[in-house]
This record gives sequence, C-alpha cells and structure tokens, in this order.
Amino acid sequence: MKAQKLPYNPVLGYKRFSSGKQCCNEEAENAWKPGMERQPSPEDTEVQKTQELFRRIRSILNKITPQTFRQLMKQITELAIDTEERLKGVIDLVFEKAIKEPSFSVVYANMCRCLMGLKVPLTDKRGTSVNFRKLLLNRCQKGFEEKYERNQNKLDSAALSTEHEQLPAELEEAMDEAQRRSIGNIKFIGELFNLKMLTEAILHDCVVKLLNNKDEESLECLCTLLTTIGKGLDHEKAKPRIDQYFNQMTKIIEERKTSSKIRSMLQDVIDLRLHNWVSTRAEQGPKTIKQIHEEAKIAEQGKQRKVHHQHLSKNSKRRPVKPRPMATNRPAFSEEEIERSCKSIVKEFLHINDYKEVVQCVNDLDLGSQLHIFVRVGVELTLEHSQITRNHMGQLLFQLVQHGILPKPQFHKGFADMLKQVDDMVIDIPHIWLYLAELLCPVLKEGGFSMRELFSELSKPLLPMGRAGIFISEVLHILCKQTSHRTVVGLWKESGLNWTDFLPEGEDVQAFISQQKLQFILSEDSNPDTAPSKRILSPEELSRQLERLLLKDMASNTQIFDWVEGNLDESQMSSASFQRALMTAVGEEAVKDTNCRVDMAIIQKRKPVLISYLKSDTERQLQALYALQALMVDLNNPPNLLRMFFDCLYDEDIILEDTFFKWERSKDPAEQRECQILYGATKLKVKLMHLKTKQGSFEKEKVKCDKMAGHITLQAQQTEKGIKEEFQKLYQFLRAEETARIDAVRKEATLKSEAMKIRIVNLTAEISSLSDKIKTMEGEIKAEDNPFMLNVKSSIERSQCNLPKPETPSGALIDEAKHLGNLMFTVWRKMKDIIQYTPVTFNPNTSGNGLTLSENLTRSTSRMKAQKLPDNPERKSDSTVIGYESFSSGKHSWDVEVDREYWAVGVTARNKHQNSEKVWGISLYGGQEFHDLHSKKIHFLSEISYTKKIRVQLDYDHGILHFFNLHNSMKTPLHTIRYTFKEPVFPYFMGCEKVLPAELSVKIRQPK
Repeated sequence: MKAQKLPYNPVLGYKRFSSGKQCCNEEAENAWKPGMERQPSPEDTEVQKTQELFRRIRSILNKITPQTFRQLMKQITELAIDTEERLKGVIDLVFEKAIKEPSFSVVYANMCRCLMGLKVPLTDKRGTSVNFRKLLLNRCQKGFEEKYERNQNKLDSAALSTEHEQLPAELEEAMDEAQRRSIGNIKFIGELFNLKMLTEAILHDCVVKLLNNKDEESLECLCTLLTTIGKGLDHEKAKPRIDQYFNQMTKIIEERKTSSKIRSMLQDVIDLRLHNWVSTRAEQGPKTIKQIHEEAKIAEQGKQRKVHHQHLSKNSKRRPVKPRPMATNRPAFSEEEIERSCKSIVKEFLHINDYKEVVQCVNDLDLGSQLHIFVRVGVELTLEHSQITRNHMGQLLFQLVQHGILPKPQFHKGFADMLKQVDDMVIDIPHIWLYLAELLCPVLKEGGFSMRELFSELSKPLLPMGRAGIFISEVLHILCKQTSHRTVVGLWKESGLNWTDFLPEGEDVQAFISQQKLQFILSEDSNPDTAPSKRILSPEELSRQLERLLLKDMASNTQIFDWVEGNLDESQMSSASFQRALMTAVGEEAVKDTNCRVDMAIIQKRKPVLISYLKSDTERQLQALYALQALMVDLNNPPNLLRMFFDCLYDEDIILEDTFFKWERSKDPAEQRECQILYGATKLKVKLMHLKTKQGSFEKEKVKCDKMAGHITLQAQQTEKGIKEEFQKLYQFLRAEETARIDAVRKEATLKSEAMKIRIVNLTAEISSLSDKIKTMEGEIKAEDNPFMLNVKSSIERSQCNLPKPETPSGALIDEAKHLGNLMFTVWRKMKDIIQYTPVTFNPNTSGNGLTLSENLTRSTSRMKAQKLPDNPERKSDSTVIGYESFSSGKHSWDVEVDREYWAVGVTARNKHQNSEKVWGISLYGGQEFHDLHSKKIHFLSEISYTKKIRVQLDYDHGILHFFNLHNSMKTPLHTIRYTFKEPVFPYFMGCEKVLPAELSVKIRQPK
C-alpha cells in the first residue's frame, strides 16, 4: 500500500484527515524512514522548498510595519516565487492577513502593489504565464462573492439530529466570522483601488451589488467601501452615478427598515461627502515609531498646559470649582454604545426635525445619569452645521428640559464636557463661540433656565482658560438679535451677575465691554423701572426717523435696536404705524440703488430687525405687507417688484405663508383703493409687457430667418460642390474603365494578329517544301523506264510526307462578346467596389453645434469650438444628430462604430416639425455602463464585452429594438427594448460615431 501525499495549504499547512477508525499497526510498503536512511525524491525537494517559502512569507507578514516595509519587501523580492502554486500560496497568505487585520490593509495593499509585476508560467498551459495582479483580483472577487449556504445546509441536514441545538450557535459564530472577513475584504479592495490596481468600473459594480442586496451586512460593507474610496471615486465625470448611490442611501435611512447602527453608518458616509471626504476623526491605522513619538509629545504638551491652567486657577481669588460627584449607579451600556445610540438619534432628528418623536426616543433610551452624553453628542454633531440646524438642536434640548426628561445638572455637565475641549477646537473652528451661543440661546430665550444659573455653571470649565467672558458676550449678542436689547438688559440685571466673575484677574472690565460692544448692558437708562417715559411719535415722525437711520445714516442693526428701544415704548413698538414705517424704510433701502429691483443682501442684512419686531405675528406682518403695497403705488408700480419683495420675504422666513393668504383675502376699506390701483396698474403693465414680449419674439424670429436665408445660400453652394465631386469620381472611374477595356481589346488584337502571322509563315514554308517534292517526283516519272524502274523503290520512299493535315485554329478571332456583351451591366457591377451604401445617413439640419459631419453624411466628430448654425426647429442639442429617413414599417438594421466612452444610439419619434421628442436607445458613459434611454435604467458591461461597434435592429411592426455588440467578428446581444411604435421613428445618434457601410451584392434571377 503506497502512502498518499496530503494536499498542502499555505495558510493552514497540511490537512489532516481522520476516518474515525482505529489505526492498525501494520507496516506499510513505503513506511517512513529516518532522513539518513532514505534519499529524497525531486518532488519532495520541491515541496520542502515551497513549505520553506511559505514559512518565510508568514514570518515577514508577522513582522511588517510601515517602518520596516522597505527592508522586508526587499527580502520578499529575493525569494524564489517561480511556480503557479507558490504564487497562489503567497497571495492566499497576504489576502488572509489583510482581511484579518483591516487596520493594516494599507500596508498589505502597498505590498501587493510592489509585487504586481510578478509573473510565473502556468502549470497546465505551457508557453503561457499568469501575473500576480490577475490572481489577486480573482482571490478578492471570490472573497467578495462568498456566501453562507454551507452553514445553512449543515443546519438543515441536522434538523433531526442531536447536534441541532448546538448548530445555531455555531452558525451564528460562523456568520460573525464571515461578516468580519467581508468587511476586511472590502476594506482591502478599497485600498487596492486607491493604489490604481483596480478600475473604477469594478468598484462601481461592487457598490451597485451592495446597494441592491440591502441586507445589513452589505450596507455595512458599502459604508466601509465608500469611506475608503469615496474621495477617489467622486469626481466630476462620475458625479451623476455617485448622486444616485447617495439618493438610494438617503432613501434607506428614511424607510427606517434597518437598524439604527446601519442608519447611523449611512448618515456618517453622507456627512463625509458633504465635508468633501475629509473626516473629522483620526484615522485608525498602522503608525511609525516617529508618529507615535510625535503624538506622545503633543499629548504631553497638552497635559502640561492643563496643569498650568489648573495652577493659575488655584492662585486666583475665585472660588474653587468643586468636582461633580461620580454617579453610583453604573449604566447598563458602555459609554461607546450610548454615544452610538445618541448619534443615531441626533442625525435622525436633523433629518426629520420631528421634536415629538425624538423626545420620545430619548425618553425610551432611558439613559438616566448618562443623559449628559446625549447633550455633548448633540452639540458636537451640530456645531459645524448651519445656523438653522444649531437652532433646532437648542430647541430640542429645551423640549427635553421642559418635559422633565433632561435634568438641568445633566444639561450642565454635557455642555461643560464640550466646553472643556473648546480651547483645542478654536484653531479649527474660528467661530466656535458664535456657534456655541446659537446652540445655547433657545434654552435662555424660551425660559428653560435662568441666566444666573446657566452662566454660572457653564463658565466653570472656561474660567481656567480665560474664555468665559467671550462666551457670555456672544450669547448676549445672539439674544439681542433674537429678542431685543431691553429684554437682554432686563435678564442681565435680574440675574445679578457681575463681569468680574467671568474675566481673568486684572483684566479691565470697561475695556472688555467696549471691545465686545456691550455698553448697553451697563446703561442705567436701560432699566425699565428707572427709565423716563418715552415721547409718543407720530407716524410721519416715525417714518422720517427710520428713513434717516436706514437711508441716510446707513445705521447698523445694533444702532437701529438702540434707537427704537431708547425712543419707543412697548405700545409704540407694537403699533401698526411703527410696523409700516419700518417695512417702508427697509423696502426703500432695498430698491435705492438697484433700479427698481430688490437687493437681497439688504433684506438679509435687516432680517434680524424685521424678525425682532414682527415676531411671527400675522397682524404685524400684515401691516408690513400693506406698507409694501403702498410703497409700490408711490413708486408708480414697477413691474414684478412687489412679487420680488414677497418672494424674498417668504424665502428668508420673515413673513409667514398664512400672512400672504390673509393679505390676498383682505377686505379692509382703507386698503381697497390702493389695492385696486395697484392691481389695475399692474394689469395694464402686464399687458404692455406681453405686447413688448411678442414684439421681441417677432424680431428674434426675423433675425433667425435672416440667418437661415444666408445658411441656405451656403448649403446650396456646398451641396452643388459635393454633387460635382461625387460625379467627378464617377467620371474618373468610367474613363479609367473605358481606357482599360479599349487597351484590353487592342492587346488581344495585337496578340492574335501576331499569332496569325506566324501561322501564315509556317504554312507558306510547308507549302514550298511540298511543291519541291512534287516537282522532283514529276521529273523522275518522265525519265527513262529503266532508270526509273531501278530507282522506283527509293523514289517511293522520298515521296512520303509526314506533315499533318492543316486545321484552322479555334479562338483565333477577337472575342467581341467578351468585350461588348452586357458591357454596361458589367461596368455597373464593378462600380460597387468603389461605391459604398449606408442604410442610414445623417440629416445635417438636425446636427448639433458641437458636431462636424463628413461630406457623405455618415460620420460625426466633435468640435472644440461650437459652430454657428441656424436655430431651426429640427436642430438637436450640441452632440446629437438624427437620421434622414424615417421608418414606419418593416425590419431595418444598421451598424455604428462608436466612441470609446461617450455615445448613444437608438431611434427617436421626433419629426422635423415637432419640438418634443421620444428616444428609445442606449447610451454609454465612462466606458463600463450604459443607460436605457427609455426606462432610465443602468446596465453594466464586463471588460470582455468591450463595445466598439453596435448593430441596431428595428422590427417596427412587432415593436422590438435590438442592440448587439460586434466585437471580434462576434455578435453579442447587449440590450432589447420592446415598445409599440405608433408614429414614424428616425435613427438617433449622439457623440462621435460612424455609420458603417452595408455589404452590397447583385442577385440575378433566371427566367423560369
């Protein structure tokens, strides 16, 4: 019995097989012997070399780091990787290492990049070789397509066995391991793409497959892949496809059919794209010793700075900050898990803005003493978003406090945790104090906290940094914009706070207040209890004062607030005359320098003032609209100006939609006359504008016709020239054919005349010879009898003639039938070798400005500079042209040679006199995908089916449109469109294309 060699696996080593039977101690025929007693065979020697190679590769992979990469790669290149088995084994080792250690995938991808050019001969096919890159891609593809049917089949087969109870756990463990491998594989694939070892088409195919699966494992792999390759894949040319991917991801988030973890991961990828693929998190990956030392140095510097600040705070005269006691009850979840849940909730809230649902989610989360994490996460995620987003987050925190879900100490702690890091963040976020103030103001404005309580708690982490005063000043300024200076002053005085409590020791309070423009806080006149009563201003005086401030003095919003609060009381600020005067002044300022057009920048600049005094009150806003209405009458009703004002005020959320409806339905007699004048003047000007527009359209049409008349003359010249050139080619062909045929006749006549002359000479010689013989014979016969009788025998012998009987040769004459028979038909049939027939020709009157057509109207090429062509109704877009002939029945086919990356072919139902169009066809963008122009679906091409020539087959009667790829003389189906055509269709082309000529043949039918 011969010993069998076990198959060797480079990753696992030799496989061990157990039959479950007890082994007998019988000596085998080829039993193992010590190495000294047996001679190794050549096969065993190669196996040992392969094992040693794999051992060294494993050793190098275990030691490789960014710092030792070059040295160890040099060792790998010196190894003898010269067989297919060894190369596959090395690839398996690197691949397994890469997917098990995703954080080191960059290093392993760089290793593959260095080995990419390695080639070895194939074992099965002599004379051919295989390279490292191809085998690596096959291994990655195999890993990408791995499934778990094996484990599921094992579970099904064991349904009735005793081990059925253990298998689900084993299956779950196997599934987890397979998921980790999938994520590692996808990360490795992404790093290979970043090193240009994979094409974009392969990665797009991976993304589409992962999106179509929609299971959580595929979506997690999708997030990993896009995070790795997003920056390299998201360029201008691929932007439409990337937009489609992210639209699907957004839809998956909105459907809420996946877990919160997956939704959070998808939202992270979406946010990453919004930030131009620049991650705010530190990348987790291998680091060199130098990088580790630098990070340690930075951490040490931060630690020293913190100690220094603590030292300064101890020496200050302020009360020491008491640390908050640690919670005695430990949370059921880790802080990392809580953070993930909080991020998911916050991102969902930012997407849907549903306060009620999010408050319920936070309540269901039941974080207890860990609610400060939600506050910190919410502030972190919204800090660099828009002002509206920060306002929404502040409103959410207020809602949580108001419902009793978020205790105030937890709010203080969460915000304070964020403020502790602000000194390091201010470099990256210069406006961080403004952003933090916008997050905090909704809580103060709505009355959720007292100013004293909030400022005292939140200033604690900022006092050692000396930043508390700046933070509080920003909050006060934002509050002034959202409420009023008087309200803020009242809150400040009510709190009993003092600026010395928030500024570093020794800093000049007055200088700080002046620098931060907070003088109104210390103004004694701002106290409502001590301020004298205000003089009541008439509507005319109000208008004059506000117009002076806005139009003449060009006052800032702060100066406007100061004047209003210093000269008007609450009753005057809420009066209709004030609202009208304010809106009129703002309206006049917005149209002052714009020639009766609304200056959006002015409206946006005055938005805080308008919002502060209109206060979302429909009655106040209605007075503002009446003021604009009166202003239009004073300005002689400029066309569309009122509508532009309305659009601007609505877009900026200054006037509510309900107010516009109320203004439209208003029946106030005091406003009716002005409204009727406004409507009448507007209607008259609209009619005038329509007449001017119609006149302009006729003038444009005349200019267009003038251009077309000139183009017709140019077309006639070009067409005449083309006809002459084509017929000149025919003339040249006919003249050449005539000359050739006459030369053939003359050549044949010369040859046959020469042959006939030679024949005549030969016959003359033979006749002369025979005449001599005849004369000799006649002379001998006339001689005496005796001599004749004596020489009769020899005379008979001399009279013998061996010459054959002469025959007239056939074919001696000129073959007139050959030269004259069916002469015109023969010449015409020969013309098909120089004449090409294309089943489709372009219609130049439909060609776009960006195309140039060949003289025979079968080839289109792109132009760098668009040409000036008449804007006739048949004209298509820049790179599109349609065929001249239409099809309304039967079967038709044409072949098109297309551009490599950008083209479209098909049919269109747009005729020469219609502006609308319908297109049935396919188009290619980027070289690896084509779009169905009718259904708008995307289809992918493999590298094998590279498309250069397309055959379009139309079966009009049955409503079938086929597309075939003519590659390497093979006809491969690409796509089929089925549609019942109800109108004539024209061939449709887009891009640089050429209609290939059809093969001509002449068929002669014999009479029956």
